[in-house]
Amino acid sequence: MNKIKLNKKSLENVKISFDGQEIEVVPYISSENQETLIKVYFTAYFSDGKEDRLSAERINRMAVLDLLTNVDIDIDGKELTDMLDNVLASGLWEKIEKAIKNYRAFEHNLSIAIESKRKENSDIGYILRNFLDEKVSPLIAKFSEMDFSDEKLAEVKGLVGEIGKQLNPDTPVGSLIGKGVV
Repeated sequence: MNKIKLNKKSLENVKISFDGQEIEVVPYISSENQETLIKVYFTAYFSDGKEDRLSAERINRMAVLDLLTNVDIDIDGKELTDMLDNVLASGLWEKIEKAIKNYRAFEHNLSIAIESKRKENSDIGYILRNFLDEKVSPLIAKFSEMDFSDEKLAEVKGLVGEIGKQLNPDTPVGSLIGKGVV
């Protein structure tokens, strides 16, 4: 079998009439744009250690408008929120979604990525790594800076006690620290 090289076919933008204006929509989300949109979504969704789906959805829609349409979103604050609300309420958003051939596939990929990230964030290794980074590493740094005179050993015992207060007393380490064994 002889191999052939496919010619790159460029897709023409889809034109949507809206409120007397012509909106142009890129009809396909490239892999690069999907990665960008997923990163933007994750930044909003997993901000401050909690999940914020509403903000992530709004920011994702703004990013789609910016990357895949000729709509100018270079506006600030309330004006941007009002513009996005208008896009949603007017039905334009649904038209944009329909114009993008692989938008549903992108949403599916996004939901898989979210589940994967959630699983990663709940994995015991991830939790332990974060605990070590946030709680134990500063303690080790303090140890490396200390001399071990009687005064300093009392200070170390105080630090260990502070860490122990943050541990669950039902865990083996928390129990030992709580009893003063460590």
